[in-house]
Amino acid sequence: MQYTSTQEWWPSPDNGPTCKVGTCGEQDSTCECSFTIDHRLTLMTQNPPLGVYPYGGKLYFYNDTSRYYPLSDQQMSEVIIGDGYKSRLVVAINGKFPGPTIEAYEDQTMIIHVRNLMHTDSTSIHWHGMHQKGTPESDGVAFISQSPILPGHTFTYKFVAQPHGTSFYHAHIGDQRSMGLYGGLIVYPKHKFYSQPQVGFTVILQDWNHDDDPKALYQRMLNGVYDFKKLIEPTRSIDGANFSRFHMHSALINGKGRYYSYNGFNFFHNDSPLEKFVVRHSRSYRFRVISAATLYPFRVYVQGHPELNIRASDGFEIVQGIGKNSRELFAESFIIHPGERFDFTMVANKVKSSYLLVAESIEELSRRNPPEYHAAEAIISMKALIGCIPQKLRLHNVQLTGHA
Repeated sequence: MQYTSTQEWWPSPDNGPTCKVGTCGEQDSTCECSFTIDHRLTLMTQNPPLGVYPYGGKLYFYNDTSRYYPLSDQQMSEVIIGDGYKSRLVVAINGKFPGPTIEAYEDQTMIIHVRNLMHTDSTSIHWHGMHQKGTPESDGVAFISQSPILPGHTFTYKFVAQPHGTSFYHAHIGDQRSMGLYGGLIVYPKHKFYSQPQVGFTVILQDWNHDDDPKALYQRMLNGVYDFKKLIEPTRSIDGANFSRFHMHSALINGKGRYYSYNGFNFFHNDSPLEKFVVRHSRSYRFRVISAATLYPFRVYVQGHPELNIRASDGFEIVQGIGKNSRELFAESFIIHPGERFDFTMVANKVKSSYLLVAESIEELSRRNPPEYHAAEAIISMKALIGCIPQKLRLHNVQLTGHA
């Protein structure tokens, strides 16, 4: 029998609504929803499946050489973009890459049904940051706390949303996380005296590789990375230590990014669409930054906004007390490693401009031949300037004598 879609090859169980923002109500004692996990391709529409390419921050169908007819915002929202370099395989949750952010409330009982529609791969989900008191079977560690979820099978996770703060979920078999099997898990506190605002934006970082699935990446990390006749040396940290043989080509924020190339004089990017966070002037916003990276740390800053109020680390508040007893931490930037989470707030006080949120890898890249630049970027846009794309001012982690 030939199936026209992945959904048809296994009957769908009736497990409540799909998990997404707004699924969990503040007054609900229990939040129940479902994940459907399958493989998808980047730079591909769904119905019908057609290839697309980026140009000028928009997407165009593969055969549109005039570039008069970009995809609509609705069409773009249905495309998994990645860094716009080429189509590659990813793991999607409910058709999204990365998976949907779940917003829960402290002490809610979470019931999440995970259905695996990958044809040949098993999986499991770890709820990173959740204490799992009394529910070790829901910790998601395959072969230890549960059997893997086989293709065509469903597993139900049940746990209490504790502690509050910024957490996330991710695959816990091999490195399926590197293919996009992750998403945000925000648990709002019961009490109102924690730092405000609580509602804001979720920013998920990922180091991105164009070529390999987790199995190939693992073998290359053991045996070396070669580009035909060329050995790709590991990148180094600024103190001279090797990072890894994992070859990072670019970086993503919420599944979107740009691929930077070097033309012998300057770096240029491929104009791929970026994630946008729409703000209003003079209002304060909370940004919950999650590193779902495979290996590399990032330095995070907002270009043109030198002061970030660091509110929480790994879900725990940094600001303690209220009024005269409060202590706040301000920084120009912060460094985040895989698995870590930082919350910061900022006031959008620019009048006629947008900001560029940047997460640069802290590799020492200038010795690469040709040089490379690895950074994730997103646009923080004033509501009246949604079409404005801020220009990158400089590349902080690349030193090129005689070039900008």
